Amino acid sequence: MASLEFGVPDGALFAPWRAYTRVGLPLAGVVAGPGWVRTGRFLGPSIERFRAAHPHQEVLRMWADAGMERIRSRRLSSGGATVIWGARAG
Repeated sequence: MASLEFGVPDGALFAPWRAYTRVGLPLAGVVAGPGWVRTGRFLGPSIERFRAAHPHQEVLRMWADAGMERIRSRRLSSGGATVIWGARAG
């Protein structure tokens, strides 16, 4: 199984990421329509809340608790995304 998750960059990349998710995404939504504006406004805060409540290591533990083995992960886009993959136990 594999999953592409949103992430939150660390350090100096956090501020530009936050500006993009708070300003860039909603503005991009203007072109696509009102529903996309709402989606753009929702995503940044939602991603941050999820990552604060469920740090990366906890998500990996959830996978293990669900019966996955050989779990691996790789951060992409300077931390803005994470790929997680593993195999079902047995």
